[in-house]
Amino acid sequence: MRVLRRPLLLLAALVLTLDLWAVVPPAADATAARGTGCFVPRLHGLRVGTAKIELEWANCSLGKITYRHTVRRLRGVVVAQAQPPDTYAVAGHPVGITIGSKKHRSR
Repeated sequence: MRVLRRPLLLLAALVLTLDLWAVVPPAADATAARGTGCFVPRLHGLRVGTAKIELEWANCSLGKITYRHTVRRLRGVVVAQAQPPDTYAVAGHPVGITIGSKKHRSR
């Protein structure tokens, strides 16, 4: 009887995990927003090119670009974004970003 008990427990555990997969839907927030609207991604810390790709994937567009003086390691990196991440907007909504740069010389 002991020999039969373990395979039955394994089978029951497998059935339970398969049932849980069927009940819990996949994360639909990003996939549902792809076709219908703009799901604003988190851009802080990304390089400019990567941020543009993320915005395109999220069905958003690049808005106003501003520059801010930063330390050397943050040059060319997104240091702020106009809309908070994980918010929904109309498809193609422009998202403004602030990019770190050198200090501008006064003329």
